[in-house]
Amino acid sequence: MTAARLTVRLLLVAPSMALLTACAFKGPRAPEVTPPPAYEAPAGAPLAEETLDRWWTAFNDPALTSLVEDALARSPDARSAAQRLIEARASRDSQVAQTFPRGNIAGNGSLRQTEDLGSNSSALFPTGGRTESETLNFNVSWEIDLFGRLSAARRVADADLAAVRFNSEGARAALAASVADSYFAARGLAIQLADARQTARIQGQIRDIARIKLERGLSPASDLDRVSGDLAQAEAQVTSLEAELHAAQRTLLVLVGRGFEPTDNLPVEAAAPDSPPVPAALPGDLLARRPDVREAEARLVSSVGRQRLANLALFPSFTINPGVGLSRSVAPGVTFSSGTITPTTTTTQTGF
Repeated sequence: MTAARLTVRLLLVAPSMALLTACAFKGPRAPEVTPPPAYEAPAGAPLAEETLDRWWTAFNDPALTSLVEDALARSPDARSAAQRLIEARASRDSQVAQTFPRGNIAGNGSLRQTEDLGSNSSALFPTGGRTESETLNFNVSWEIDLFGRLSAARRVADADLAAVRFNSEGARAALAASVADSYFAARGLAIQLADARQTARIQGQIRDIARIKLERGLSPASDLDRVSGDLAQAEAQVTSLEAELHAAQRTLLVLVGRGFEPTDNLPVEAAAPDSPPVPAALPGDLLARRPDVREAEARLVSSVGRQRLANLALFPSFTINPGVGLSRSVAPGVTFSSGTITPTTTTTQTGF
């Protein structure tokens, strides 16, 4: 009895041992690392940088190009981005100007005419006459950039301007993408609407046939009710798609800055355009062109520069305040020649 049980156990275990032994001798199976054929397909035609910047022109769709250009020119978002860029440039110019020598010009002049009716014109010291006086001063304040504080401040100003410029470009790119997305969504709805209208037309013909068959006693009334229900459902689908297409057209008009116009001014073709070729560029190259990535880089440069300015603020600053002045005065003097009194002119110039 025991020998029989042992024989049965050996018969059950033997196939498993043979399988394990075969696996041990065969070794592990090498992984499959060959990419699918789609990943080995040649890249699309290379696109120029101008085409990448104006990627919507690659679709060769005049309607899309017109909508995007209208949005970039008339949309409130694009105009706000342009105004922010103008403000940033003015702020940058002001900050850079503060790092250069500064000065102010001040001047004044006076003219006085006096006449003494009771005096003798031949007197040696006249009491009347004409007196003129002019002064002009020019003072300059010049900080010597010994530790690089002023140059660091200029770099921070340039980085802040670059960040705003890239932010403006990102806003324009996002606006163009929104217009293109809404445009293609509207064209997709137009295609669905055309199909739904065709379905409703066919359902209407089927209902007419079902009514004729019912009148001639060839089909029950339930068939007409069922076909009428299908027709009502198809017409409801048409109404729903018309509402969605109307909303998509209104969204497009708002995006391009023409929200006050009726949707009839924006016809949408019920056809799918051909997709442009994929640019033959590395993902890293395309990533480096993204405005948001470049904006983040500029803001990082600005933050590092501000930290450097905070460190340089611990060092002393040296400022030179040169100035120059000029004054001129004309008054009756005491010069007497051949019985004529001549005025005396005094000019004074001051330096540093």
